Amino acid sequence: MKGKLLDGQSIVPILVGNSLEPRPFFWHFPIYLQSSDKLNDDGRNPLFRTRPGSTVLFEGWKLHIYSEDQGVELYYLPNDPGERNNIAEKEPIKVHELLEKLRTWQVKVDAPIPTELNPDYISEK
Repeated sequence: MKGKLLDGQSIVPILVGNSLEPRPFFWHFPIYLQSSDKLNDDGRNPLFRTRPGSTVLFEGWKLHIYSEDQGVELYYLPNDPGERNNIAEKEPIKVHELLEKLRTWQVKVDAPIPTELNPDYISEK
């Protein structure tokens, strides 16, 4: 994309028998979608797929932050691969560390971040 920063990394070192330095992986989802199927979706949070947010994964730690309310979830995937136990309140230092990485990346790539609720949203209720 013209004018956008590509934040990928060459995998040539892996192809020639070396390894890559550990680095964070980022996901950014700044839009709203339709709601999920609450009867068939195993997700613990039925709004997860419907609201904007960002995620960072680094050294086994995965942090989600939601744009609407700045809600934070933190998981240590080696112990909780299904992301069932949010440990954000128990690990404030790790939350701060990962939020700093995420915010720095968002600025670097000029990620669009919604600042208000979707004014066109129509509740299904």
